[in-house]
Amino acid sequence: MEKDIKKFLEIKNESAFARLITLLSASSGSLINMNEISNTLSIHQVTLDNYFYYLEQTFIIDRVRPYFRNIRKEIVKSPKVYFNDIGTRNFAINNFNKLDIREDRGFVFENFVYLILKEKLAGSHKINFWRTKAGAEMDFIILKDLKPVPIEARAKYFKKPAVTKSMRSFINTYKPETAYVINLNLNEEIKINNCLIKFINTRSFVEDFDLVSKVR
Repeated sequence: MEKDIKKFLEIKNESAFARLITLLSASSGSLINMNEISNTLSIHQVTLDNYFYYLEQTFIIDRVRPYFRNIRKEIVKSPKVYFNDIGTRNFAINNFNKLDIREDRGFVFENFVYLILKEKLAGSHKINFWRTKAGAEMDFIILKDLKPVPIEARAKYFKKPAVTKSMRSFINTYKPETAYVINLNLNEEIKINNCLIKFINTRSFVEDFDLVSKVR
């Protein structure tokens, strides 16, 4: 990054740029508040926008936008950030521990699921997320025939299917036909309010799951 971004793009405030990468690494998968970041790094909003542009154009990060229909109850502006190389994120925060002992394993797994979704969709569908102002959240939303399909990333071993309050909230609000829970071990299906919820383990998700054909 020092060679390809800092020097090539002639970034003057290298310290702020490096701190931005570390900050984004620590908050990967969380809502991003641009004003708060600008104040934390003591840089102008325009400069911060440029830094984000550089990071996106050089494929270091992706910004994922919220899916919404109700502007009074749902988040409509704040994006989430994912790294296109989890190793880069780990390097920035100096954490290479195994997933099972990491405090941030939920974020690591969520970033992993995002990258697999991105690879399988290959630009054919937008990836969004959903969050209400009350705190209910779906990690990823993909539209199928203009209908939202929720996808939840759970870095967890399941003995049996367990559906979160957020998933139930989304199902009650949008009435999707299908929902997915990507997890560490379980392959099983259950039905809630006419929505088929498919629990898919990581191996099946990576090797066998043809998401593109399922959402078209």
